[in-house]
Amino acid sequence: MPSLNDIFLTENNVVYVFLAITNHNVFIELPNRINKCRKTIFFMPDVSCFRNKNEKNKHRVVLKEWIEFVKKHDNEFIEFYLVKNCKNDKNRDCYSFLYSSLLAKNIVRFNIYKYAEDGTVMSREGDIIECKMNENSLYDIVERGYTDAWNERIGVRKINICLWIQRLILNHIYWLLFSILMLTGATIIFMIFSQQIFLGIFIPVMSVLATILSLLKQKITKIFYKKKLPF
Repeated sequence: MPSLNDIFLTENNVVYVFLAITNHNVFIELPNRINKCRKTIFFMPDVSCFRNKNEKNKHRVVLKEWIEFVKKHDNEFIEFYLVKNCKNDKNRDCYSFLYSSLLAKNIVRFNIYKYAEDGTVMSREGDIIECKMNENSLYDIVERGYTDAWNERIGVRKINICLWIQRLILNHIYWLLFSILMLTGATIIFMIFSQQIFLGIFIPVMSVLATILSLLKQKITKIFYKKKLPF
C-alpha cells in the first residue's frame, strides 16, 4: 500500500489524521501539501487522556511544536484540534483505535492492535491495514470514529481563540441552554410571585422542565453536530 506521505502527495480531497503524541516533523510532505492548497485536518488527544507523567510532559512539548507549525502556515489548508476521551469512561480513551490512522474520501488506514489482559496495548503488535470505501465495513467504523472526533473536537486557544470559544460553547451547548432556561424561569417566577411562595412554585416547575430537557438532550445536541465529515 502507498505510504502516508504518498497519500499526502496524491490525495486532492481533505485528509484527516488522528495522532497519538506525534510531532509534525514525521509528516515530511505536509508542507508541500499545504503549498498545493490541499487541506489536512489533524486530531490529537487532549492531555487529560493520558495518565502517565512522561506522556503528559511529551504531550505538552509536541502540542507546543504543533501550535508553532500551524501558526507558521496560517491558512485554511491545515487545521489542528484536540479531542477529549470518552465522557462516560474516564479510565480509557475511546479514540485510541484511531491513533496513527488516516481517513480520506475513498480510503482509511489504521492500526489493528493486540491488547493485554489489563486492556493496555501490547507493544509493537499493531499492523497497518487499508480499506476502501464501499468495499469493507471497516471503512464505515473508522469513518464513524472520525465523525465523532469531529463533533467532539476542541479548538486550541493559542492557535485560534475565537474557534476555541466557539468549540467550548458547542461542546457544552446542552448545559448552557439548561442553565439559561433555569435562570430565566427563576427570574420570571420571582417577578410574578412573592418570595414566600417562590420556592414552592420554582422547584416543581423547574423539575418538570429539567425532565423534559433531559429526554430531549440527544436531539438538542445533534442539532449542533455535523453528521457527515466535510470532504
